[in-house]
Amino acid sequence: MLRRAVRDHLLARQRAAREREQATWRAAELAAAAARSLREEAAAALVPVVEERESVLPLTTPGAAEQTREIPAVVGRAPVAAY
Repeated sequence: MLRRAVRDHLLARQRAAREREQATWRAAELAAAAARSLREEAAAALVPVVEERESVLPLTTPGAAEQTREIPAVVGRAPVAAY
């Protein structure tokens, strides 16, 4: 009878300690998330916002090779002088 009472008491203490530890971990994770959010917000406030404007030239897209006349566009080769 006494052994069961001691066992139940120790089990209750262990459960209470586990619940406190879980609550502490949740609070620490919440604090870390809040710190990350504040850090990102502060960094965003320091960096000026650059607005991207549309190009004034028609049909210009970065990295797109354009074919002109009958000469096909060659991408990835260095130009070679023709003699």
